[in-house]
Amino acid sequence: MPDAAADQKNNRSADYTPSSVPSTDTDVTRSSASVAVAETVLKWLTLAVLTLQSSAYAVCIRYSMVRVNASNFLQTSVVLFGEILKLLLSVAACFCTEQRPAVALAKHLSDWADLLKLGIISFLYTVQNNFVFFSMMHLSPAVAQIVQQTKLLFTAGFAVCLLKQRLSMMRWFSLLLLAIGVSIVQVQQHCVASNVGNIGNLSTNVVAIHHRHHQAEVWMGFSAAIIACALSGFTGVYLEKVLKSTSPSVWIRNIQLSITAIPMGLFFSLSEKHGKRMNSLFEGYDWLILVIMLLFAFGGILVALAIKYADNILKGFATSLSIILTSGMSVIMFGFILDSWFVLGALFVIFSLAIYLRC
Repeated sequence: MPDAAADQKNNRSADYTPSSVPSTDTDVTRSSASVAVAETVLKWLTLAVLTLQSSAYAVCIRYSMVRVNASNFLQTSVVLFGEILKLLLSVAACFCTEQRPAVALAKHLSDWADLLKLGIISFLYTVQNNFVFFSMMHLSPAVAQIVQQTKLLFTAGFAVCLLKQRLSMMRWFSLLLLAIGVSIVQVQQHCVASNVGNIGNLSTNVVAIHHRHHQAEVWMGFSAAIIACALSGFTGVYLEKVLKSTSPSVWIRNIQLSITAIPMGLFFSLSEKHGKRMNSLFEGYDWLILVIMLLFAFGGILVALAIKYADNILKGFATSLSIILTSGMSVIMFGFILDSWFVLGALFVIFSLAIYLRC
């Protein structure tokens, strides 16, 4: 029996030739290819969900304004509680994905220099959001949307300056087509609204006063929107640089950003509450406001994922496509008119996206 066992062992040893050893290089190549495919799928899935989220967010906000018995609520409180929810979701994701989440959180949350750097980003985002609200108060939604698309040009400019990215002439041309396409769609909606909202039988003096007041409102809103777009371009590209050039995961970065943004959000919410003389931050909340808050929180996570796995300009394209989708949904929900100008604008946006992806 020992001799038979020895012969069997020798036969197994003889069969174990170098050719039967798994190829380490092949395994590494397959693993790298699998990771690349997974990241590509995650990138496009994130952009697709971000597009749907942006459309749903815009439609819900619009519906909250035009519905019967619309409630008066604090817009800044929605941002605040959405930020808190985003923090909780990021913490949960961190504990699910990190090998040693407690150690990683303790390490990065004790890095005061890093927190200060991200605190500046959070402050700029908070200011940007307030400028966006201000511009939406003084501009029609169509005009505000047109001006806000200039953030893509600011994003491209800051990407070239800060990230040293080189954009081809065709990509610059695609950005121009995108701006034209979105502008066509939004101006078409603006013209429809203008035809409905004529002044009527007012006296000449009243019309003149109304015209001057309207011009002042437009200039204030336009200036606020341009400032918001510049801040959006800078902070988005700078956040992209921070996320891609340092080791912490997206979830830890989200936690850091939320922790630094929540105190500022609380300050703005309390200021608005005091200005409107409301009893609590939750006053006027109902199911729709909670949905808007959830969409805001998920939007922040989707944006972080889009920046991590794609780039900020592609995120801008996803947002712009969501504007087209939102306009289409508005035809069904709010009775907007779909005509040839809308189709032309949609084709401009789709064509610009195709050019950008091919170049």
